[in-house]
Amino acid sequence: MKTSNLTSSTPDGSGQPPPDTSHASSPCGGLAVTTTAEGLPIGLRIARSQLAVSLDVVAARIVALCALARGSSAHQRRLRLQETGTPAEVLDALGLPDRRALLQLEEDADRWCAATVRR
Repeated sequence: MKTSNLTSSTPDGSGQPPPDTSHASSPCGGLAVTTTAEGLPIGLRIARSQLAVSLDVVAARIVALCALARGSSAHQRRLRLQETGTPAEVLDALGLPDRRALLQLEEDADRWCAATVRR
């Protein structure tokens, strides 16, 4: 599962997501989402290959990618706060995921990539 900056066209034409957004895409390339830092989708790319998949499955995949994008954004926030000396106990209390938790989100989102369910 990839989490990165948006590389397709954006409203301002820069190719980069607005500040405080995150991006996640499936490793098989069928779906990509851009979300707010809270995980609310603000952009979506669906490949033709996903049109042959059950809508329920596509929806579940989108939700998993939104969770991954949110987790990635929160993990980056955790790293920034760690650099300023914020104790791990505080970061945990804020619910900011550590690397292990982020890897689990990536694994959860990766599980479905090879699965195909016909309508």
